[in-house]
Amino acid sequence: MTINNINVEESIANARELLKTENVSPAFRAILDVLFFILWVLIERVTKNSRNSHIPPSQDPNRSRDNNKEKKKAWAQTWHSWNNLTPFWESEVDEIVEIPMNPEQLSHDKEQVRRKVWVEKRQVVDLVIKRQITEYQAEVWKDQYGNREVAKFPERVKTHVQYGDVVKSQASYMEYYQLIPYDRIGDYFKSLMGLEISPWSLIHWWEELYKSLDWFEELLKQELLKSTILHADETGINIWKKRHWMHVLSNQSRTYLHADEKRWDKAMKAMKVLDEYTNILVHDHWAPYYTYQQIVHALCNAHILRELEWLIELYKKNWLWEMKKLLLEMHEWKNTQTKEEFENNHEKREEFFLEYDEIVQRWEKETPEAVRNPWEKKRWRIKKEKDRNILERFMNYKEVILRFLMCYECPFTNNQAERDIRMTKVQQKISGCFRTMDWAKRYARIRSYIDSSRKQGYSPIYAIEKALQGKPLFTSPSE
Repeated sequence: MTINNINVEESIANARELLKTENVSPAFRAILDVLFFILWVLIERVTKNSRNSHIPPSQDPNRSRDNNKEKKKAWAQTWHSWNNLTPFWESEVDEIVEIPMNPEQLSHDKEQVRRKVWVEKRQVVDLVIKRQITEYQAEVWKDQYGNREVAKFPERVKTHVQYGDVVKSQASYMEYYQLIPYDRIGDYFKSLMGLEISPWSLIHWWEELYKSLDWFEELLKQELLKSTILHADETGINIWKKRHWMHVLSNQSRTYLHADEKRWDKAMKAMKVLDEYTNILVHDHWAPYYTYQQIVHALCNAHILRELEWLIELYKKNWLWEMKKLLLEMHEWKNTQTKEEFENNHEKREEFFLEYDEIVQRWEKETPEAVRNPWEKKRWRIKKEKDRNILERFMNYKEVILRFLMCYECPFTNNQAERDIRMTKVQQKISGCFRTMDWAKRYARIRSYIDSSRKQGYSPIYAIEKALQGKPLFTSPSE
């Protein structure tokens, strides 16, 4: 890192070498070691950003912004695809407005004989938003003795005046999919349809929806266990100023969110999936995942690329750049292959493996192992340089890093899990926290159901409406 034309790393290294030649007291040397350590930690923190670490762009105030507003034309770009609205079929048209010819608008000789030959059609697509009140009138019969009998109302009509499933599903969709606060949901229904909906009514509906999805979690776990690829991730959530965790297990067709007080073993066991899962699990090298030895592990290479980017900026060593370039080349090559071509092209994959080993061997020769300082206690772990740490990961986890090159179905990154859990962070930004753990669990179950339904092609509002009616939207769709 260079500040005001001063190479900070070289300056620290020169100062360390100078101290070795000087006769200073052990106490003063220890103080200087602590100061060097603090300085190095600060340098690492300053040099990390959203491009070379796990820091999200929203928390990176110094991120580079590509301001192309001046470069862009006011009209559509040359690459813009002009996709106009497709006209609807005649059977889908709700209203036809005929426009007769006005003789005054004729531009030619008005005395010539003309006749209608065709109609030119233009369609306007709009919405009709209104409340619909359905009144059920049940007949009441009496016999000669005055005994009264009332015809049976539909099962879901329970009170004198109530809201229907469409209103409940719309409100639930706005809260759990669009993450709109209670008061704004109430304003929406009041301004458009004149419905006064209190926050307590909303809470009652969501509790009803949560309980109606008891069947869904067990089904979800069974289907995830059958999956050939699973993605795992976790993120922190705030429940009344205390740190809790939201875990996710997902694939392309299902999402399973789980809120828990713990981050590690107890939370994973409570999910009741990873204990029995035996296929490929893609994750971000978090150590607890490796405790499940029956699982075939695969790493998220997007994390590795960001770490390599940071180390390239910090150390400026060739092999770091070569490893980054090799990973990107592997990824690009795999994207151009069909499954059959990928599985038959053993030679190309073997070339990649050999090149990987060659870079690691050169890297190992030029990056020596860390030596324990004499003042450190033996029970302390030896402090290693950052490039040595990632080198050992490349040495010890070669198969895990290159799993995407061994299995065609295995992805290069863990983006699936990160996309599925991202909206939890958005919810935290909007609401600040969950009030109780019960609310966090309610969010996790309902959001899992909505995301899983959406991935399988169902409308979220339709899926919520079916759940409220107690009619499962899908039973056990195959992978």
